Amino acid sequence: MKIVAFKQTMKKAVSGLLAVCACMSVVSGLALTSLKLNADYEGVTVPIDQNTCSITFNANGGTKGSTWVNVVYVQKGYVFTVLLDTGFLSAPSGKVFDGAEIDGNKYAVGTTYTVNKNVTIKALWRASGTAPSKPSAVTITKAEGVGKNKVKLTWNRVTDAQGYLIYGQKNGTYAYVGMTSGTTFTDTKALDTDYNYYWVFGYVKYNDKFICGSCTKYVYAKGVTSAVTNLKAASQTGGVKLTWTASTDAEGYLIYGIRPGEEYGYIGMTTKGTTFTDKKASKTDWTFYWVFPYHKNGDKMIVGGTPKYVYGKAQ
Repeated sequence: MKIVAFKQTMKKAVSGLLAVCACMSVVSGLALTSLKLNADYEGVTVPIDQNTCSITFNANGGTKGSTWVNVVYVQKGYVFTVLLDTGFLSAPSGKVFDGAEIDGNKYAVGTTYTVNKNVTIKALWRASGTAPSKPSAVTITKAEGVGKNKVKLTWNRVTDAQGYLIYGQKNGTYAYVGMTSGTTFTDTKALDTDYNYYWVFGYVKYNDKFICGSCTKYVYAKGVTSAVTNLKAASQTGGVKLTWTASTDAEGYLIYGIRPGEEYGYIGMTTKGTTFTDKKASKTDWTFYWVFPYHKNGDKMIVGGTPKYVYGKAQ
């Protein structure tokens, strides 16, 4: 199937791909080679298949420039950046560019949208001399210890934010922790003996100032080693062998368990790898095991998380 994407006079001496990309690049702001178009002259045609998506532009009252096009076609996965060039589109009188509306959401200037379906991109404007509105509230979805003095934060993207500021409270003091344009951040100066509390705020910049939104809730975690992964128990002659994948920054591992007829308690430890054999395991009943990574802070042993227990019998 073929359709006319748009009609525009182009000199055949100019590469059709580059000519079409030149029209697109003023709004995409990305590498021109990302576009997959077939164009040489007036009456451009584009082959459509399951990997092709259309981008329809809505000027929303803006003045269309000499390079304006109504529709372009891109491959699925194409990353569109919300930027503006007056050769493509200029603001209405008394207005300035304020981002774009895509799928009912506002995307701030400089943010990106990955095209995986046919989509309309609508230009947004605000009154000249006025500040952008505050971004939407950020919801932090996870805070976890991922190593010695390390806490990783994860949150949902806010499309009307250009970036994120991270604040925290440690030992009762609230202060700036860091900033990022992504949706994860690792605090490498987290306390390991007490909880660290965190807030994340979306921002847009205006006149060299940050205009910040809110955070729906704080989260907290300690900067400790994360739980081991791939914990397994294997029966062998004279015991049960435990194996696991190393935890980042772990200096050793503590093994706790429940032997038949006994209460939960310490079984052993290792500082030499990611295996441990319980030579006192029962041959007739199950022994249950937990493995905890740890690191040291002075004379203190700081214990990290643990996965679900495993169990085994000796042969």
